Amino acid sequence: MANLEEKIAQLPSAARKEISDIVEYFYWKYAGEHAETTEKGEKEKLEQVLQSAQEKLLALEDNWDDRGVKQIKEGTIQRTNEFFFNLQAKMLQEGVRWIFPEIFSGTKGDILVQWKTDRFQLVIVIPEDPVKPTNYYATDYDKNEEEGTATNERLNNLYFNWVGQF
Repeated sequence: MANLEEKIAQLPSAARKEISDIVEYFYWKYAGEHAETTEKGEKEKLEQVLQSAQEKLLALEDNWDDRGVKQIKEGTIQRTNEFFFNLQAKMLQEGVRWIFPEIFSGTKGDILVQWKTDRFQLVIVIPEDPVKPTNYYATDYDKNEEEGTATNERLNNLYFNWVGQF
């Protein structure tokens, strides 16, 4: 590579400028195509994960566990999907690593979304009732722990602070 750089340095300035422009063009062309492919690939993966989770959750009937668990409704799944697509788009835009969570049925017709490793856990509960707030719980199993209700913007920040940082 150094040999090539030396050869380019010996060229007239107009030729060096033209080479620089060509390299920059191909760099940005490749980077842009790669970013679109990555985003498209990640979105397709997310769609597959959500489709699989949706099929499993909708197949569960009321009291499927013999403990009175409520069936998941289509509206709850749609809100969960919207949450995921918005969150993923924001994280890809910010350059934050996207990690797929586990998705579970809650006991009250809600959906639990969990990111869990040996270093942290973040659980978001998307309620059946669209008027009710979304709850969350986060811990690093050491000193940091928090829980509460959150808006979508707060949920994005939770992901960034808990999942994106580990």
